[in-house]
Amino acid sequence: LVRVLREKGLAILNNDDPRVTAMRKEMHCPAVYFGASEGSDVRVLATQVVTESDEQGRIMPIGISMTIEVNGREHDVLLRGTVGRPQTLSVAAAFAVAQAFDVSVSQIIERLERDYHGIAGRTRVIPGIKGTTIVDDSYNAASPLGVISALRDLSSIPISTGQRRIAALGDMRELGLYSDKAHQDVGHAVADIDIDFLVTCGTLGRAIARAATEQGFPESRIRSFESSEDVGRFLQDLIVPGDLVLIKGSQGSRMEKAVKEIMAEPLQAPFLLVRMSDEWQKGG
Repeated sequence: LVRVLREKGLAILNNDDPRVTAMRKEMHCPAVYFGASEGSDVRVLATQVVTESDEQGRIMPIGISMTIEVNGREHDVLLRGTVGRPQTLSVAAAFAVAQAFDVSVSQIIERLERDYHGIAGRTRVIPGIKGTTIVDDSYNAASPLGVISALRDLSSIPISTGQRRIAALGDMRELGLYSDKAHQDVGHAVADIDIDFLVTCGTLGRAIARAATEQGFPESRIRSFESSEDVGRFLQDLIVPGDLVLIKGSQGSRMEKAVKEIMAEPLQAPFLLVRMSDEWQKGG
């Protein structure tokens, strides 16, 4: 795509990925670079989870704030309904696109803070039953890097005494020969990151559980199931007010079903969750 852009075109490139920045050698048009790296035209300088407390003092995430530098000037943006740091890079890319169409920075920020409420299945914050909070990352889990990133996002959310961070993880499918090591890496990360309870789904999910125990995670704080519905039903009994629950897995794991089991308003599932169309529902 970059090769065929003409001189009057514009390439918007991720400055954090050397494979992308290498494309400049084959371009015939101007480029705008976004990312967290130095030299980015639109640069993410800092991110922080934004929280609020309920009447009992329990901490609940409501979004993520970011400081972004555009044309040498810093701006603060609040993204509601997500805690995923990868979302901030998407916003940086959106800034670059909007500016290419002469949208002012103030307009971009106004629209984001007014209209952005998270993306289905992409570290979206959803109220859960019993006064809990779900971090719904159920859209996919294509690699251990994405799962570990989500675990780190979960661990970065501040909590108070009595609150727990729970990770419900499904299979990462279609990884071929790399599958065993990938699930082992995730299990090791669970043990190394500040997670209080692990629930796994599927045969490959059990490999995550085994690797976590090998790395020192207490076996008493792990449960494994074959279906996402069973995961959801178990979570209904496990969770207590204030818990934070990350739910993530590959498309084939259908972890959105676990999300639906514990969301405070399940009738909102068609509007908030992934794979809610008739085609997906008929397919199981």
